[in-house]
Amino acid sequence: MEENKEEKEKPSEIPFISFGNDEFIGKNIKKGDYVICKNCDGLHEILAAETIKNGKYIESNKLLFYKCNNNLYLCSVKGKALPGIEFRSIK
Repeated sequence: MEENKEEKEKPSEIPFISFGNDEFIGKNIKKGDYVICKNCDGLHEILAAETIKNGKYIESNKLLFYKCNNNLYLCSVKGKALPGIEFRSIK
């Protein structure tokens, strides 16, 4: 069987990113804090991802993100900030 040379593997549409443990900033980031957006310079509230446990959706603080112009941006993993992210607590 001859391979079709015109068909090439398409690159993944899902971007991947990796960080080493020493690159995270050890802050206690939580849902409801605010991040200074690098796209619009505005403040956006930090949201929590959801996970399914026993058939129910529950919030998970493992991945925290913010939303700007209908795009989601990861900002914290397990309460530690990604490099270059600035946060504000507003009460």
